[in-house]
Amino acid sequence: MNKFFRKHMNKLLAFFMAALLIVWLGGSALTNILSSRIGQQVLGQAVGGPVVSVDQQRAKFETDLLSDIGLNWQRPLFGGGDPIGNVEWILLTREAERSGVRVRGVEAEDFLNSIGATPELIQNLAKRRDIKVESYIQAVCKYMAIKQIAQMSLACGVRSEAEVRLAAQKELEKVRINVVALKADSFEDAAAEFSEDELQQQFLAYRDKEDEGGVKFGYRQPARVKVQYFKVDPKIIAEHLRVRESTLDRQAHDYWRKNRNNSAFRRPTQAADFVGPEQEGLSPTFDSFDGAREIALNKVRLQMAEAKMDDITGWLYRESSEPWLAAEAGDDGYKIGPADAVSASFYQKVLDRLPASLRYGDAITIAETDFFHGGNIAQKATEVSSGSVRLPGGGLVLFRNAAFNVQGLADMPDARRASTSEYVAVGQTFPHAMSVLGNIHFVFRVIDTMPAGPADSLDEVRNTVVKDLRTKRAYETVQQLAEEFVERSYGLPLKEAFESDSEMQEKAKAPSGYFAPEPFARLPIGSAGTATTNPTSYVAGVGQVRSDFVDQCFALEGSTEVAIIAVEDNALIAIVEFVSREPMRQDEYDKERTRILNQIARVRISRVASEWLEPQRVRDRMGFEEAVQ
Repeated sequence: MNKFFRKHMNKLLAFFMAALLIVWLGGSALTNILSSRIGQQVLGQAVGGPVVSVDQQRAKFETDLLSDIGLNWQRPLFGGGDPIGNVEWILLTREAERSGVRVRGVEAEDFLNSIGATPELIQNLAKRRDIKVESYIQAVCKYMAIKQIAQMSLACGVRSEAEVRLAAQKELEKVRINVVALKADSFEDAAAEFSEDELQQQFLAYRDKEDEGGVKFGYRQPARVKVQYFKVDPKIIAEHLRVRESTLDRQAHDYWRKNRNNSAFRRPTQAADFVGPEQEGLSPTFDSFDGAREIALNKVRLQMAEAKMDDITGWLYRESSEPWLAAEAGDDGYKIGPADAVSASFYQKVLDRLPASLRYGDAITIAETDFFHGGNIAQKATEVSSGSVRLPGGGLVLFRNAAFNVQGLADMPDARRASTSEYVAVGQTFPHAMSVLGNIHFVFRVIDTMPAGPADSLDEVRNTVVKDLRTKRAYETVQQLAEEFVERSYGLPLKEAFESDSEMQEKAKAPSGYFAPEPFARLPIGSAGTATTNPTSYVAGVGQVRSDFVDQCFALEGSTEVAIIAVEDNALIAIVEFVSREPMRQDEYDKERTRILNQIARVRISRVASEWLEPQRVRDRMGFEEAVQ
């Protein structure tokens, strides 16, 4: 072998040198050829030619820019329906081009200004991404073109006058009643006790039903989560800042000088501040730094602490997320984390590694919430319940929502149509640190979940069951009381009957009683012609009522007898006397006609928009056929 190398050494050296020269001169060309082939991977065929992977990459880039600005590119027009994805974005931009819709850069700039996206903001966003401002302008031009082509499709037929008048009548025609409202609250025995059998029967009867209020009992529990979080307290950081007193004093003086008229620097009220014998004026601010020094020092310390908190929360997030970087996704789309990273002790291990340069006394601690849901988050997760984070593009993410974007409770969205970054596995740290205004910052993860479902046991909802049984017993009492009252007061006007009935006067204490509410319509103002499924109206003494109550009141016209109407939502029995119907006046109709016409049009436009932008309809219109991989 050595003999072979010695014999052919010169030839081998020449060969290797030639190979190196080819790689050196042609490396970029080879890379470009390979990249070109990858970029030309066909994803599908459509009107206007094949859709290739480079189209999708461009669409992803453009839509990310729109998200930076805060534009909801997935729903270019108002309305519901499924959001569009990057493929639909490509097809819609082609459709706009084929229709001759062009949006100029100056129009895009005017639009951005109108929504508060100033040139300075766009420049900052472009600088952050290291791209040209024109990239944002071009993306907005395409967004506006898609909106325009969509709006062109929304021509709705003219509403008939009869349809508008019927809708108006539901808002403007009113009924006047008198009512004796008997509320279960007035008759509840707060000391009533029940046997274990009674509690179990009540629990089992409504265990799998939603609680709708009143006597529509339910013990089905909503989805719940338990959260663990790093808590970073700026006040404690401020107390342990390592900064020279002279530096601190100089910055405090600068802060006071620039903000000396701020209300924070008002001095304590003195006798001279009184304007009159009983009128106190606002005290002026300190006229020298000496008086304002402590206030200014505290302000500067907090500002410094806020800056340090970004470093701390950034380190905590990176360290707690590192074990998840290489984790693969399971069948549900969520990552499968290492056992150690999912364990309850993981956050403590992370905190133990915190560098000394980021330690400020006990400013950083670990806490856990109880299981909570949207209805009791303020009680069960008090410290972080109002937490939020403002994203670079301007979007606001609330803790009360983010905590439920978790494995087991939320399906992982299609990455082609929605961002998946804010959906995390159990044990995985949420990707944004949050803050509670004027208080702590925190980094969190969900460590356990309980899906929505029937309560596991009576003990879980025992207090609620006891309260419901007291309400149920009181409701049965008012039902009987109402029937007896109507029977013995037959033929009398309702007010006279109520005021002359000693038993009713004795038992029907506030909030029960006799009421003469203002006339009310079938639908509240602004509801006619809209998509509201079950609007409610307010009736004095009765509360918010659904349309079935209102319909029963209108149906009493022509009757001389009172009617007993059960309002289960409010745990209330209403004894109703019809007084009059107030027809819609022509002048009212003329005044409200345009508004109601627009209400009807908006609903129809919203429906048509949802249909026109529905992803499958977009694909069908543009003849998109996905490539077989």
